[in-house]
Amino acid sequence: MKLTITFLLTFLIAFFANAQTCPYLTGAMINACNSTASNEGTNEFITFNTGSNPFPVNNLKFAYASASTTPPFSATSIMYINASVVGSIGTKPATLTLSGCTNINIMSAGQTIPANSNAIIMYTSSATTSFNLAPQCTGGNTYVVFINTSNVGTITGTSGFLSAGNFSNNSTTNRYLNITNTASPCSSANNVVAYIGSWTTNIDGN
Repeated sequence: MKLTITFLLTFLIAFFANAQTCPYLTGAMINACNSTASNEGTNEFITFNTGSNPFPVNNLKFAYASASTTPPFSATSIMYINASVVGSIGTKPATLTLSGCTNINIMSAGQTIPANSNAIIMYTSSATTSFNLAPQCTGGNTYVVFINTSNVGTITGTSGFLSAGNFSNNSTTNRYLNITNTASPCSSANNVVAYIGSWTTNIDGN
């Protein structure tokens, strides 16, 4: 079954001290649409802006945790992505269709995302889904980084990547998402966003 998700985000409210310089999170699909109950995680994604510096893909780190002190970036996080690890950056699945922007740039290890660009983190297991990335375009461009979910043992935390879902959908406590460019002057958890997944209804697309 082919599932189509229209990329409509409710942007997260983030407070950050150095957003003009460092990358910052702009949104996330927390409770993704899914064609079966077991593949919600494959359709989750994270969106961010690079900030005012170019962003080498290998400098990307992302963490998701249940406490603000658990990140920034370690195996104690619920999910931990370290793009500097060889094999962590994957390629777009051949069966996945991306549309909505004039130029959709699929990033490889060693490449650099330009400054002040919108980008999205997806998973290489997103093979049954079509995404419309139109809200993520900047001047017709967007940049996509695929995380290699077949290599999760070296790029994620103790819980690893879960195809059934990685982010908490129904919780009365905060969950924290962190992103950084490990190059100076950022090099730490310079953007931390918290959310509470306590929606009125626990439905796909929250």
